[in-house]
Amino acid sequence: RVWRCHTGKLFKKVDETAAAAQEGQQDALLKLDPIDFGRRMAVEKEIEAARDKDLDTAAPNAVFDQSSKLLLFPTHVGIKVMNLVENRIVRIIGKPEASERFLGLSLFQASVGKRGASEGEVDPTLVTTSFNKPRFFLFTRRVPDQ
Repeated sequence: RVWRCHTGKLFKKVDETAAAAQEGQQDALLKLDPIDFGRRMAVEKEIEAARDKDLDTAAPNAVFDQSSKLLLFPTHVGIKVMNLVENRIVRIIGKPEASERFLGLSLFQASVGKRGASEGEVDPTLVTTSFNKPRFFLFTRRVPDQ
């Protein structure tokens, strides 16, 4: 749920339940291979069981970009980037990473300080954690050899 801070009213409600995930299989942007979808739903059940049994299991979080127009939140498909102004999903990050279920998100947005780069060029970096993995992941626009 997204609330407006200055009014305290509900602004947007995003449904990411298992039933909504099943309906998402009809959408071309969200559609997954049936085997991959089943595997991801099994991981969702495992996360719920771990959360019921252990309070230390991390809950997914959502982050806003600097403009507060984009909301990033982890789902079974990947990390969805939602434009709150247009009310649509603009990108799904990490969708090909079938073995990962991203949970914790942190977004770093800063200007590139390299020589030769245009002044004020933004290179956002998304830092994420994954369920049952002792590592973190970085998503950026940079090519790996830079």
